Amino acid sequence: MNRTKRILALSLILCLLLGCAAGFTACSSAKVLFTVDGVGVTDGYFSFYMSQYLSAMASDLGDNMISSSDMIDESTTAGDYVKDIIYESIVNDYATIALGEEIGVTMSSKDYETAETYKTAYIAQLEAAGTSYKQMIKNLGCTNTDVELFCRNASLLSRISEALYADGSTYYPSESEIENITKDFHENYICITYVIQSVTDTTGAVLNDTELQLSRDRCTAAREGFLKGDDDEKVVQDYSEDASGRESPYTIYFTLDSITDEVLLKGIRNLKIGDVTDIMETSNGMMVAKRLPLDDKQIDTVILDYMSKNIESRTQMLADGLAIYQTAEYSEYYLQF
Repeated sequence: MNRTKRILALSLILCLLLGCAAGFTACSSAKVLFTVDGVGVTDGYFSFYMSQYLSAMASDLGDNMISSSDMIDESTTAGDYVKDIIYESIVNDYATIALGEEIGVTMSSKDYETAETYKTAYIAQLEAAGTSYKQMIKNLGCTNTDVELFCRNASLLSRISEALYADGSTYYPSESEIENITKDFHENYICITYVIQSVTDTTGAVLNDTELQLSRDRCTAAREGFLKGDDDEKVVQDYSEDASGRESPYTIYFTLDSITDEVLLKGIRNLKIGDVTDIMETSNGMMVAKRLPLDDKQIDTVILDYMSKNIESRTQMLADGLAIYQTAEYSEYYLQF
């Protein structure tokens, strides 16, 4: 799991909190799975965390998803996979909380207040769905303390994420690192805009000759527009199949060594600023690209990526340092479901 993305995915946390609880029965004993700074994370906390995760998945995937009761009550591969994700997620949460301590963001009265708001909203949604909070706790084998800890942690994780990326704290690059990042940006990054058209349908089947010719005609018209100096954004809007899913100004930045498609790499490797490629049949579709000058404002994005890698690396180190992956004991805990 990409830990940086988990830190940033605050909207998912809220989704988890406001989702309806999945109905499965867990062991009611408060077995401590691991302890961090004297605070025990119990199987009840795990059960509640899992119920929220499964509810969010069910909300996202609807009827296409295997039911949460199937994933818990049957020893399915999917069920075990979800359990691994949940356990790793909890470990990562506590590693992030440890990271928060390093930058001075710790649990406060604000988190207790926010947690109460989360919990109130959660209970209201449960009642609206015809389930009582008391019954939910009984079904999950968790306690009110487990739920409140989950809510407080959600608030704290949100504040930690804001603090990490607001001023960078100790993870912002030094002046010398920024110089190196800027140098690397100018030497190794390129900027392009492009138009792309499908060569397959939604099932993956190759388009018929008429449809393929239509895709080629659109790419040809786009190439002519790029070459004539037409407005790049308008060319993309008029001819690119993915235009509606892209943000203005429809440009992308990358390094050549990040490209895995050989046709695309060959097509843009030697482009000079203003040059336009021939029509390329890449693994993603029929494509024509135009190289544009770099915008130094994009260096901020590269710096943010650098920060993310620093934070991800430190979070991973803390997660490993917590030494809470107790495989044998945890496998035994699986059997309780």
